[in-house]
Amino acid sequence: MANELQSLSELFNKRFFRIPDYQRGYSWGTRQLTDFWADLERAGNNRTHYCSQLTLERAPDKDWESWPLDAGFIRAASFKPYFVVDGQQRLTTSIILINALLEGLSEDQFFAGESVAEHRAKFLVKPSASLRHCLFGYANDNPSHEFFRTQVLGVPSNEYSGVRTLYTANLAQALDFFRGKVVSATLTDRERWFATLTHRFLFNLYELSSDIDVFVAFETMNNRGKPLTRLELLKNRLIYLSTLAMGDTEAERDSVRRNVNTVWKTIYEELGRETTGSLDDDDFLRAHWIVYFQDSGDADPLTQFLLNKHFTVERLDKRELTLRHIQDYIDSLQVAARCWHALHFPDKHPELGDAVIASLHRLQRLGYGIFRPLFLATLAQVETSDVRRDILSQAERFQILARSLAGTKSNAGENESQRIARELFTGKIDGAAAAEFLRERVERHFTVAKFQVQIDELFDKGGSGYYQLSGLHYVLFEYEDNLRKEAKATAAKIKWGEFRGSQSTIEHIFPQTPKASDWPAFFSGITEEQRHFLRHSFGNLVALSRSKNASLSNGSFAEKKSGTEKSPGFNEGSFSENRIALSDNWTPFEIRDRGLELLRFIEQRWQVLLGDEPTKLKLLRLDWLPAVNGS
Repeated sequence: MANELQSLSELFNKRFFRIPDYQRGYSWGTRQLTDFWADLERAGNNRTHYCSQLTLERAPDKDWESWPLDAGFIRAASFKPYFVVDGQQRLTTSIILINALLEGLSEDQFFAGESVAEHRAKFLVKPSASLRHCLFGYANDNPSHEFFRTQVLGVPSNEYSGVRTLYTANLAQALDFFRGKVVSATLTDRERWFATLTHRFLFNLYELSSDIDVFVAFETMNNRGKPLTRLELLKNRLIYLSTLAMGDTEAERDSVRRNVNTVWKTIYEELGRETTGSLDDDDFLRAHWIVYFQDSGDADPLTQFLLNKHFTVERLDKRELTLRHIQDYIDSLQVAARCWHALHFPDKHPELGDAVIASLHRLQRLGYGIFRPLFLATLAQVETSDVRRDILSQAERFQILARSLAGTKSNAGENESQRIARELFTGKIDGAAAAEFLRERVERHFTVAKFQVQIDELFDKGGSGYYQLSGLHYVLFEYEDNLRKEAKATAAKIKWGEFRGSQSTIEHIFPQTPKASDWPAFFSGITEEQRHFLRHSFGNLVALSRSKNASLSNGSFAEKKSGTEKSPGFNEGSFSENRIALSDNWTPFEIRDRGLELLRFIEQRWQVLLGDEPTKLKLLRLDWLPAVNGS
């Protein structure tokens, strides 16, 4: 078929449209929807709008005859079924807008030249006996299929299970966007928009001939518009390769193709089902690549390795890649997708057990960093809760002791960690060996001497010492939680989401800018350098349940304890504040003693020895203080 411009009214002339399984789902967001609406407004009554190319492939008989609800109607009514190869985003958006424009109107109401029922039957849903046939939709095994039928077009279905993905969220957002535009509009405006959309939005229609490889055509087109993600490209590539595999039966090829769709349905569901935010495609694919393949050394493995080297037609032709390889890979991806969701939303997976869930929450506060592939392998391959918890606790020890206290670089040992993750995932080692590896890494990367160097550097040249220590928020938060448990309290007074990352949630008890009259007795006989050491020492920093008024933060200890009308004091604050409020005075010796208490907490909490008391005092930079309170 030669290229020709057609309106939606001409396109929807005894045609069925389906988004094929190798296509991505609906990816438009607010920016694209806003542009589309602006195009509609500009077109008006006298202008047309070019909507770019719409490329169609006539659906093969063996495909459309398997559509359970529609095959009989297509055959009886002589409709022509098509797959949308290119242009699906604009076409989908048009159908959603048509639906929004017709919503709330009675079926027999005259609207834009015909009844509402006639418009619905032409563009949206064609009734036939007891069935209703959606003229536009997705391949049946796409997770967006039932969502579009039921939640967008309003066609009842017993198959809809409430599955949510990033793509279904985009469909819902588009429907809400257009409903917002239409809800308060006059009937005249609705008719004007409807007429413009259905008659003046023109698509450059092109139907692929049977001798053109649709997969090659699709990959050629994918760099236009909003680029496909690597996950979308990979799905298309695997489906394409499954159709070309030589030496296998057609039934085997069809089976693998169906399995690719099933696995991607799982992946999209797991990555996109949380309303708080979708998980990143590339992060997931990269973590799985690390645990599944040997390191290729590629700077961009998701493109250079997966798409350009491994899953290629050339390797398929050489029999270096087979259907069995594709099936094994997607089986692994499906398991990994479920574990990936559990890793990021552990509360949704009670089967992990309370101890493992708590460990994952602690590691989320610290940041998974280089350990995400290892944690993925742990959830996928280690079944024993105690062994899982051991791996996670050793990773936490490394993050606190090596990364935070000893100042080890964030990527230290990354290659080793990836190797261990791969060996664990592939069964070459067990969970106990992985935990032992992490334990040895802590011993290699953390020493008290390295901790001392880190502290000295933080204090050097007037630096803020422990106040600048990486991981300070986490350590003080864990200490606070320990005090909560000692008090046998169930409710926490500090929420991590509000506490993390904000310096205003950590208070200098002896202030950074104290008034001399407020702190006279114990801080006047020491040097400015010594006051600096005290001010930014570990024991002088406390986690706050809420930020203090600036005037209170710089006030006397008595004011800090009791508070003012404008700001509560330590006696009404966090468990850590309450403990400090028990002190009569706040002197260099209280700072020293609390610093020693915090270092002992670190020893107990993360199973490490920080030396005797003189060593600890040196770590606190308070080894110059007298041994006892001489006051």
